[in-house]
This record gives sequence, C-alpha cells and structure tokens, in this order.
Amino acid sequence: MMKTVKKLFLTYVLLLSLFFASIVLVHLIPQNWIKSNVIKSVQTIQSEGLYPNLLNFKLFQLDNFTDAVMHNIAMTGDHKKPVLSAMGNFYYRSESFLNIANDAEKVAKDQLSNLSKVSYGRYWQGYLVFLKPLLVIFDYSQIRIVYYLLFVFLIGSISYLTFKKNKNLVLLSSFLLTIVLFNVFIIPLSLQFSTVFIIAFIGIISILLKPIKYANEISYLPLFFIIGGCTSFFDFLTAPLVTLGLPLLFLVESHQKKWKEKLLMVIKISVVWGIGYSLIWASKWLLGSV
Repeated sequence: MMKTVKKLFLTYVLLLSLFFASIVLVHLIPQNWIKSNVIKSVQTIQSEGLYPNLLNFKLFQLDNFTDAVMHNIAMTGDHKKPVLSAMGNFYYRSESFLNIANDAEKVAKDQLSNLSKVSYGRYWQGYLVFLKPLLVIFDYSQIRIVYYLLFVFLIGSISYLTFKKNKNLVLLSSFLLTIVLFNVFIIPLSLQFSTVFIIAFIGIISILLKPIKYANEISYLPLFFIIGGCTSFFDFLTAPLVTLGLPLLFLVESHQKKWKEKLLMVIKISVVWGIGYSLIWASKWLLGSV
C-alpha cells in the first residue's frame, strides 16, 4: 500500500512540475506571432454565431462561445510576464458576454478601450499548450481539420488494437456506437468539446498497449491518476468524467474477474482518478495565489 502511495505522490510531483513548466513556457510565445490567426479565427466564430446548429438541428450545436473565450485568453497572455499570465489566465471582455468573439478581435487589434481585464484563473487552461503553438501556423478552420485528423487516427488506433489484441467485436462495436451517440461527428469542430475525448482515447490506447488480462488493477492506478490530472489541466470543464468512464470500461472488459472484483476495481480506480483531478486543480489555486 505504501509503495503505491509513494508512486502516486511521485506521479503528482512530476505532473505538477510538467504542467507548471509547460503552461509558463507556452506563454513565452509573443502575441504578434498568433495575432493574424486569432483575428481570422474569431471572425469565423462571428460569422457562424456563438452556438451554431449544424444542419439546423439542436443536437448538432457547437460551442463557439467557449472557443472564443479560449482565443481571447490565448491572445491576452503577455510573453513579457509568462508566469503571471500562466497563473492569472487573463482575458478582456465588454459588458455583454455575447460580444466575446468581437472582444477577442479587439484584443488582437490592440483596441482595448471599453474592455475590462478579468481573470479565469480557477482553471489551468492547459489547452493553451497546444492552442497557442497551433495558432502560430493555423487559424480556427484549419485547427478543426487538424483535430478531425487526430480523431480519425485515435479512433482508428483504438479499433485496430481492440480487434488485434482482444478479437472482441462486441467491445469494439459498443465503443463505436457509444462515440456515435456522443455525436463524435461534431466534437472535433469545437475545441472545448475535443479535449476530454482526446484524453480518453489516449487513455484507452495506453490500456490496450499493455498486457492486461492477468494484470493487477493496482498497476493501473498511476495511469488513472495521470488521466485525472491531465483532465484537470487540459479541460475547460466540459464533461470530465468521459476520461474516467471510457478507459475504465475497456479495463473492466479486459479483466477476467467476477463482478464483485470488477466493482471493487472500479471503485479503487475512480477514487484515484478523482484524487488526481482534485489535487491538480487545487494546486492551480495554490500556485496562482503564490
């Protein structure tokens, strides 16, 4: 037991160090490097609307509002004050939240009059580690294509590994049906939606790459601690439990155990995931206050 606790503590320290370093380093990217693509991106959001319905169907509604906030935060970060920017997660807004995309464009054009600078520091905003470098090269429409290609690769990898390792067509079919019901076709079109699914898919691949049929579930505790921590860091509070539920289903299905043993495994892993999520989140408050 103590050995597992020490391993989880070491994992926490390493994760926290990596997260802090990466979010500070990405804020060293000068605002001028991403300005033109931020302007193009938020203009796309303005033309589509904050909550567009694809095919004029509510089920296919995107969350461009949150994506506009993400672009605003990316643009507001000051490369001359990377630590303060990384911990404060500042952005500019007008009186109405409905103007958030227009506000982001004003920030990119350095038109800050009548805008208030506020902080969104209760989250890590770890998606910036990928969004800011992508904005150096791509605009919003192109980033959506990148995300779509990434989704196709991850889903294809899971399908291949599931069939190759387990020959389990029921599990594979259930997984594919599940993500279809999650409306996977629109998820890569919203940066906010995408994060938890990317984490979940990578978690599933990590499980499928390990010889798990006869493994002790204790060996998977650090993995789910990491998944929980990564969810807290990268996600903008979308549907965090997706990163627990999907990988856990693959792990449970791969173990040849009685249902009581599987239930105990689910409880242990869920608790560890929650600890990882909570510790990384609380650590942001502590570091931000310092």
